[in-house]
Amino acid sequence: MKKILTVIFSAAVILMTASCNGVEPNDLSYIVALGIDGGENGKYNITIQYANPAQISGGEEINLEDSGVQNVTVEASDIYEAVSSADLKDSKKLFLSHTKVVIFSRAVAEEGLENMSEMFINSEELRPDVYLAVSENAREYLESMNPENEANPAKYYKMFFDKDKLTGLPHGTLKVFFDGIETGEYDTVLPVVSPENEDAKSAVFKGGKMVGELERDETELYKFLDRDFAGGFMTLQNEDTLKKPVTIKIAQKKQPRYTIDTKNKSIHVGLTLNGSVYSAPPDYEPDESAEEFEKKCEEHIKKESEELMKKVIREYKSDIFRLDEHAKKNFWTYGDFEKYKNSVDYSEYAVTVDVKFNIKKTGMVQKED
Repeated sequence: MKKILTVIFSAAVILMTASCNGVEPNDLSYIVALGIDGGENGKYNITIQYANPAQISGGEEINLEDSGVQNVTVEASDIYEAVSSADLKDSKKLFLSHTKVVIFSRAVAEEGLENMSEMFINSEELRPDVYLAVSENAREYLESMNPENEANPAKYYKMFFDKDKLTGLPHGTLKVFFDGIETGEYDTVLPVVSPENEDAKSAVFKGGKMVGELERDETELYKFLDRDFAGGFMTLQNEDTLKKPVTIKIAQKKQPRYTIDTKNKSIHVGLTLNGSVYSAPPDYEPDESAEEFEKKCEEHIKKESEELMKKVIREYKSDIFRLDEHAKKNFWTYGDFEKYKNSVDYSEYAVTVDVKFNIKKTGMVQKED
């Protein structure tokens, strides 16, 4: 008991000392977002968006009229130099621990982010789940993002980028992205965002360099193929239903199954999707039309998925589908896999995608395979 009391007393003394000799909470400002644009002489123009502690906590006493964030842009070699420079321009102490998103400009992303990987991975303040995204101009994007409907700016960004499990945004966090660069085991995509909140697109990377872009419909298909989809609504239409679209709530409860045949040079993907019709034309009969519509959906998703995979593999030379990872199980030793990995050219491989799309019928319970 004496030891426990001693520990409690010591902790209290330390906290009191920190409060007296350290920085008071009211003297702090927390960085919620960073924007990185190209600069001169090997430096970057880094925009720091920050808010005071009251805004971060989301307390009830916040005045919404005064809940805007502050932005400051400095020229620096890295984010730490930028924060130090920004500290000199503001009376409050800046901290990176509440950063929710880092926005890279398109120019910086296309030039390559490899030289930034250690800076971000080794950071003791930035959390591994910080979101990453690409915008045409990072500074302009952040300056346009002064949340009006959410007093807590950190919560605003979290709520926005947490939509990555739906049909819109792809998943892109600091850890996943830079681990891919460091290990060289896979490539990744990041969301492309704009001040106008246009339809979500995706930036395709090879290593740390942006090499292409996926449109909204391609992003949705990619999420099916990348086991990164929980559920959402999609409006499906083809030549028979252009004027009569059907809106379906889709769920992907099973991961896609990849089979890489290294001898016959083929890539096969099996997709299983479940759906429920939420909106349909008046002449759509669930029991009679579902089976026919299922086949049309399967054919459509199969065709578009195969075209997407061929485009990414052959045009962008990117491994966002983690083909190396799926092929690894074909080898007995890591040495044999390394030889294969260093010599394989997936553009020579045939690509097939098989889709099983189960649409729930009246009075029926969907049964998963």
